[in-house]
Amino acid sequence: MAVTLQLTDGTTTVNLANSTGPELQERYLPVFAEPTGDGTIPPDVTEAVPVYLNITSDDNLASTLQNIAALQRRAAEYMADEHQITPVWFHRKLSSETGAVRYLVKSIHFTPNAGLGGPFDNCPTITDGRLGVLSIKHHPYGERTSALSAAGTDDVSVLGGAVDYTSTDVVGDVPARAYYIEVDDLPTAKAYRQYWIGFRSDNRVSTPSNVASLWEIEDGSPGQDTTEVNLATASPGGGGDNLARCTFASNPTTWDDRATIVMSSVTANYGDQAGEFVVLLRAKVDTGVAQVKLRQHGHVTTVYRYGPVVDISETSWTLYNLGTVKFPLRDYHGIPSAMYAATYDQKDALEIWARAKPGETQPDAFDMDCLVLIPCDEYFIHVMSAEVSQTTGDAMRICVSPEDTASVISVHSSNYFNAPAPVEVIGTGVPTGDGRMFICAAQNDTGTSPAYDDDVDALVCVIPRWVHFGGAETA
Repeated sequence: MAVTLQLTDGTTTVNLANSTGPELQERYLPVFAEPTGDGTIPPDVTEAVPVYLNITSDDNLASTLQNIAALQRRAAEYMADEHQITPVWFHRKLSSETGAVRYLVKSIHFTPNAGLGGPFDNCPTITDGRLGVLSIKHHPYGERTSALSAAGTDDVSVLGGAVDYTSTDVVGDVPARAYYIEVDDLPTAKAYRQYWIGFRSDNRVSTPSNVASLWEIEDGSPGQDTTEVNLATASPGGGGDNLARCTFASNPTTWDDRATIVMSSVTANYGDQAGEFVVLLRAKVDTGVAQVKLRQHGHVTTVYRYGPVVDISETSWTLYNLGTVKFPLRDYHGIPSAMYAATYDQKDALEIWARAKPGETQPDAFDMDCLVLIPCDEYFIHVMSAEVSQTTGDAMRICVSPEDTASVISVHSSNYFNAPAPVEVIGTGVPTGDGRMFICAAQNDTGTSPAYDDDVDALVCVIPRWVHFGGAETA
């Protein structure tokens, strides 16, 4: 099998692995990036490729330099203009590798030297060729030349449902580029405009499918002025008490623990609950305004951490962002699971502290339905103002460009776009290995919650990436 080493935009190609154009000189060593550990992508890589312009006439010299200049221009235009659709790629493949890896080219510079004479020298003749160096600035990660087949799950709950996107593990030695993440098949006559999407992989936990993303508050313990009651619209529905209701009867304007839930009330897979999560509270009031803050602590409550203060004022079910939490509470570096098993984390707890907001009407019923925990430390996406509805059979796609710019578009079933949407992203891409994507949705930007049993279909399509070579994984 042949070596692949070329610059191309799909139309113009400068092949460095043959003897008819700029031919690679010996002892070229590629330059590689070093992955970061803080959720960012490392700086671009610039490498100098020594080449020999093997030309037979002045006109051939001009033609070769024109091809280099064309790719220089197109790379620069692509990086400067989001409507320039033709990227330039630097393809590399060792002779026996299964497939090539491509790097997005940011800029190209060609520096000739006169080691074999300049272009206006009569001696040596032009047939002796010319020497030079191609300086190529490119993305730090190489990627597969095409996307993998999309995988996903139908009928996923919009209150923390898990999407299995790994029919086979995501390959690569760094997170993959999200070619697209699609959400569609919404419940009839519903529209979702806000999404929280997070990934958890077996790089962080043993079994991602064991992550408990839905914490039913009634599974915990009611606190001050709180009782457990049943309401048809609360999760999980059916008979029995399915929410916690606080009346603020005895101390309305004093901060107090209104409900507590410990990890052992939610899951027995304590080690798989490790990581950082955005916590969304599904709640409402009958009137007035309640104020809430989340408190995280261990079994003993003398050491704890509060989240931000959030006003609860909607009289219909609404999703409120209570900030982030991190499990376990211990430092795994200093107190590893080899010293104390994950079962010791079973009493890590979340408390909902609340009061009637001073100066506002006191609620008679502050209803706390459930907490939805969305992983946010590997790869997290927050979308607002999307225009997606089942009435028209719409879909939402989150796409990431080769230069790592995330975009969201709402697609109408009649083959036109409804609207783009703002998006925030944490992390470098879809994690490698086995994983799950967790999703929560709201009907508008203010957080109006869908019904507890609403669901959607979701797909994930990725392009694997590597620091070095792809080898057999590029197949």
